Amino acid sequence: MNLGMGLYLSQRSGSFSPASLAGIAHWYRADQGITIATGVSQWNDLIGTAHLIQSTGANQPAYNATDAGYNGQATVQSTATNMFLVSGAAAMTQPCSVLVVGQINSLGRLIASLGTSGALAPSVFSQAGNAAANAGTSLITATTCTSKRAMLATFNGASSFIAADNWLTAGTSGAAGAVNGTVVAAFAYSAGDFGATGKIAEMIVQSGAPTAAEKAALAAYFLARYGITVT
Repeated sequence: MNLGMGLYLSQRSGSFSPASLAGIAHWYRADQGITIATGVSQWNDLIGTAHLIQSTGANQPAYNATDAGYNGQATVQSTATNMFLVSGAAAMTQPCSVLVVGQINSLGRLIASLGTSGALAPSVFSQAGNAAANAGTSLITATTCTSKRAMLATFNGASSFIAADNWLTAGTSGAAGAVNGTVVAAFAYSAGDFGATGKIAEMIVQSGAPTAAEKAALAAYFLARYGITVT
């Protein structure tokens, strides 16, 4: 069976898992691998070993075991701009992609980053309330990200891409910079700068870009799990 047909049958049967994506490097889902202290002190990588950690209680995001806004699924929530989680070293060379199911409530702030403090490494953020990607240059969509979205950013220098909920048929293509990734961080850069308030239900880091068949499978998966319609 070829990969495209396998993904099609998986999405039809409801058995698709992001673990089957070609080139998947890191995967975080809020109902798995969570350690609670004051808040979320660790969020385990379900694919690799880039576990997201925060040892300072005041900087630990909150945990919602069932979030009505996300179809009853779990979310990790930053309620202050000093809340964030970061992995150890996790190099990621362009081209690479970041998919995030979540929302960014702080304008000009990050929801997911593959970079260190101020390095402008591959990041998904809010530009004036719209979903955007930046690995040295900002690439901005026309879609807001202050409510639940399935955001896809592919970082590939001058041929990068960013979209929120419409990455099957639309999105914004162009230059987003050429900086590579060194870590994985949620809600901020690895040192905590540019921290955002918001929520993450799921985050996927993939080498390269998802294929058309993978995008279709992911769209069906996000619809069934979170009630998000991707067009």
